[in-house]
Amino acid sequence: MTAVLNALTVLITVTVIALGDRGAGAQALPFETGATGDFPLEILADDGIEWLQSESVVHARGNARAIRGDLEVKADILSAHYREGSGGETEIWRLVATGNVVITTPQETAYADRGVYDLDSAILILSSRDPAQPGRVRVDAENGRITADEQMEFWQLQDMLVARGNARAEQEGRTLTADILVAYLTEAAEGGQRLSRVEAFDNVAISTPEERIFADRGVYLAEVETASLLGDVRITRGRNQLNGCRAEVDMNAGTSQLFGCGPGDPAGRQVQGLIHPERGPERGREN
Repeated sequence: MTAVLNALTVLITVTVIALGDRGAGAQALPFETGATGDFPLEILADDGIEWLQSESVVHARGNARAIRGDLEVKADILSAHYREGSGGETEIWRLVATGNVVITTPQETAYADRGVYDLDSAILILSSRDPAQPGRVRVDAENGRITADEQMEFWQLQDMLVARGNARAEQEGRTLTADILVAYLTEAAEGGQRLSRVEAFDNVAISTPEERIFADRGVYLAEVETASLLGDVRITRGRNQLNGCRAEVDMNAGTSQLFGCGPGDPAGRQVQGLIHPERGPERGREN
């Protein structure tokens, strides 16, 4: 998540270059960008760079690409919105990537139809133009993939990612799906960030090579690789199915525990199961 946000801030410098290249003798405005670094920035746009002073925005149009070092942002249009800051300086406050958005870092690649980064709130929103088409928004990483039909939100200050609309997380043969997935990150001992916790809401499903588990909501703890599922819980293994109100799943051990609804449930529901005995090889008939 942090790598994607860092890549998008490359767009800030688009405005510096565009406003500083207005012809002979022109001077760049003193932007507060926070995007300094040792790597030069390369801007490529088939249809050129457009500066609209009346709207306080700069557009790079036509297969636009912003590249700095090993970070790259591509889109049909890259836009930077600016304003006058409290000290009189010109500052960027909103970055927009529109159409065929691809954000590439050494760790992750993000895809979307539109990306908007608000610098005041430090929130990046990647969205789909057509939620009816599955997987239009996705982030591919070395150890897995996250997709969403509607949008993903990266809350930088809260170290949080929200995936909405048939959200799906895949890793090492295991899949977690829900209407909404909320992932929380924490600082890793070796530097950077690591996944700490995932909360899943509505139409929750966990799939492994051995079983499928369905529930209304769930919580996954990444450090211990366990999940707690609540609501109308169903565990399916082959033709066998167990129903209950709560389940505890240990991903490492490959075990699942199912519990009833407890004394607080008005219906007094207990664990129910439908078990099909395994058939051995059929014996041939004797003549």
